[in-house]
Amino acid sequence: MRNLNVILSIALCSFILTTACDDSSPSGTCVPTEEICDGIDNDCDGVIDQDLTRACSNACGAGTEICSYGEWRNCSAANPAAEVCDGVDNDCDGTIDNGTGMQCARGSSRDCGSDEGACVFGTELCTETCQWSGQCLGGTPASSEICDGVDNDCDGVVDGTGGVQLSRNCATACGSGTELCVSGQWMNCTAPQPGVEVCDGVDNDCDGTIDNGANMECPRGDTRVCGSDVGECQTGTELCDNTCHWSGNCLGEVLPTNEVCDGANKDEDCDGSHNEGCACTNGQTLTCCGGTVVTCAGGTWPACPAAPVETCDGVDNNCDGMIDNGLTLDIDEPNDQCHQARLSTMEEGDTLTFGSRTIYKADLSADLDYFQIELREVSDLMCIFNPNLNECYSYFFTVTDPQGFNVEFDVIVVDLAATDHVAQCNAATPSTVYRSVNNALELNYAGRCGDDDDWRFYIKVRAATTGVSCRPYTLTVNVPYAYLQEEECVDYPTAD
Repeated sequence: MRNLNVILSIALCSFILTTACDDSSPSGTCVPTEEICDGIDNDCDGVIDQDLTRACSNACGAGTEICSYGEWRNCSAANPAAEVCDGVDNDCDGTIDNGTGMQCARGSSRDCGSDEGACVFGTELCTETCQWSGQCLGGTPASSEICDGVDNDCDGVVDGTGGVQLSRNCATACGSGTELCVSGQWMNCTAPQPGVEVCDGVDNDCDGTIDNGANMECPRGDTRVCGSDVGECQTGTELCDNTCHWSGNCLGEVLPTNEVCDGANKDEDCDGSHNEGCACTNGQTLTCCGGTVVTCAGGTWPACPAAPVETCDGVDNNCDGMIDNGLTLDIDEPNDQCHQARLSTMEEGDTLTFGSRTIYKADLSADLDYFQIELREVSDLMCIFNPNLNECYSYFFTVTDPQGFNVEFDVIVVDLAATDHVAQCNAATPSTVYRSVNNALELNYAGRCGDDDDWRFYIKVRAATTGVSCRPYTLTVNVPYAYLQEEECVDYPTAD
């Protein structure tokens, strides 16, 4: 029973504590006030400390906490953790990436190197493992000290290293010494200096040559070879006197004498030739152009016969170094281009022959021969009696090779009714050119009864191999009379 009374007393006290009543209110009446975190239902809504929050913080930062039965609890701010290398202050001690074994904050940097003298600080980066990289990026590192008025090796001394002023070897034409670097300039070379040259056998001005002063020709006491050793001559010796001038006396020389045309082949006048003035040595022979042999007599060559005239025989008859050159051209030259081709006419049933033509130019340059032929139909008489038959033509072209040389030819057909025959000839392409084979070509042409079956064509004769030939060839064009047949005519073959 005693325990029950205690429990009832505690419950009563709790009810009294959690009900906001004041002394002026009727007994048991709650007066609402602003809810605060005190474990009491201040706003008389039947709920204690409802929805009360406030800001909170700790070493890691800020958060919020809630009121529970009169106490602020459960702050949401992060709690300190073990430090890791991530660029964050995990243990919230105010320093980033300062855990065990970490040298630096990830991604941070620091000056490295030196800014003494010519040096400029570089930058060392903290790696992803929070260690200094050991690489100094950028900046200007120390370099070897040079004489330029700058502290290149960044040791605090300009133009010096280790506290010692820079020095180097130096030289003049007279010898070597040393010099010091002063304010970026090399100065005070200790090498001997050149003097004025005098005639004494010494290089006074140290230019590498003895006794070469003003008006001096040679080193005192020197010698040189004089005279000539060509042919029968012999050299001598000339001395340099006490005034450094050549004496002008050639001691011991053998001088030139008059050339003797005696067949001994001696160069008595010492000009590098023997028997000059003599056209030949007696008994010497000479083959003239054409094969005549003459013999030297009295130091003179007899006159050679006139050189033979060049002929077309594959021999250099006139001994000018060229074979078969300068001969007479054929009667059609020049006919090397379409516009130079002379016009010849013929009728069906005719044979036209061009003989004694050559693939040849007098200067032995490459040659082409163009011929222009106009063919006329005789009549269509046979067509009157056979109007339903086909009128067919055949044209036979042949060329004979010059002796020892090969020629071929091309046939270029042009439009007879047009006026630009030369232009058509010049514009010929492989598709419009008919080429001979083994010096011959046959073309067939389908005529028309009642029409003028006239034809115009160019023939280009050409060398089948490189070169020219002065020997003649013959070109023949044979056009039999047209013939009639029931079948369609076979037109000329396809061009190459």
